[in-house]
Amino acid sequence: MGKFEAIYQDLARDIDQGKYLAGSLLPSEKALTETYGVSRETVRKALALLTDRGYIQRIMGKGSLVVERPRYPVWLSTADLQSEFPQIPEVKPSSTLLLEQEETLPYVPFQALTKQPLGPALVLHRLFLRRLGSSPLALTHHYLPQQSPPSSPASFLHQLALEQATPDDAQQLKLRVGEPVVVVTSLLSSADGRPVLYRISRYRPDRFRFLTGGALKV
Repeated sequence: MGKFEAIYQDLARDIDQGKYLAGSLLPSEKALTETYGVSRETVRKALALLTDRGYIQRIMGKGSLVVERPRYPVWLSTADLQSEFPQIPEVKPSSTLLLEQEETLPYVPFQALTKQPLGPALVLHRLFLRRLGSSPLALTHHYLPQQSPPSSPASFLHQLALEQATPDDAQQLKLRVGEPVVVVTSLLSSADGRPVLYRISRYRPDRFRFLTGGALKV
């Protein structure tokens, strides 16, 4: 995770938890550079991401205004998305592991999927590039809790959102930065309620189709 993404996570968490209320201003760019020990350019990248995700509005001469964030979650069925690949005999699906490292579970957007407060938790992060034939389909992030033994998922929560492509999305999915991507955020839990897997799949919009019968297909 880059420095600007970590700052974004911190500020988004503070807004979600009510430290900064709608109508209030975030600390100035200068204050944030001093707090995090980073350059002003890094702070501006974090603020730009907060703007893109609907947390703040930049107002010239005033600063970063926290705005109301109306949320309209689209909840999918409780069916697990175990196979998000379409069944196309002539096209072979594949996955390439791009990253595997220990890190802290991102607060945003998983807090929206549980009533339990999410604190800092060490997870194993695996990032996959998924393809159909030679065409990129999705970037999928798996976050595996370190403290939980392996277990088969028994319940599932999924949330659907539309976001702008990040530079990583653009590079791996052959998009332009700012183009839309379909984001499916999932929380898979065991029978006793323990998280088994946190997952974020970021799809090319032209390879994604939502069906109301509880299935996600491309």
